[in-house]
Amino acid sequence: MKLAIIVPYRDRRDEMDIFIPHMEEFLSNKQIDYKIFIAEQSDDRPFNYGKLCNAVFNEIKDEFDYFCFHDI
Repeated sequence: MKLAIIVPYRDRRDEMDIFIPHMEEFLSNKQIDYKIFIAEQSDDRPFNYGKLCNAVFNEIKDEFDYFCFHDI
């Protein structure tokens, strides 16, 4: 079973630099096959969390068994 962790993101680099190592350490001894996907919104429109989640999910849905949508 493969886990996809989808993280919509914009303008929070300091938090991202803490989040990724923390998650890698947290999951390291859980025997979980996972991959973290960072979905960055780069335009100046209002942040669209749902659109970013859906875009990534639609691209990877056939490659993973379950999904986690995580905030930073």
